[in-house]
Amino acid sequence: MDDLSSVILSELRALRDDFNEHTRNTTERLTKLETQMYAIVGNGVRLGQAEEDIESLKQWRWRMAGITTAVSTVISVLAWFIKH
Repeated sequence: MDDLSSVILSELRALRDDFNEHTRNTTERLTKLETQMYAIVGNGVRLGQAEEDIESLKQWRWRMAGITTAVSTVISVLAWFIKH
């Protein structure tokens, strides 16, 4: 009976060690995934800030197109006046 108890205890210890190792590995993987997710998405504010920045760049592009058109028109008018 004593041998059976020691075998069972030995198996339980091995099972506990395997479980603890699996728990550590799972925790490490979960921590890495959370860190990577936070780096990509942030807390939601970072993604929202990126969307605002993109919208600002779109508006700036249209401003530059308007300024370029205005400058081109002024140069064309001045060139026409100088020519005549």
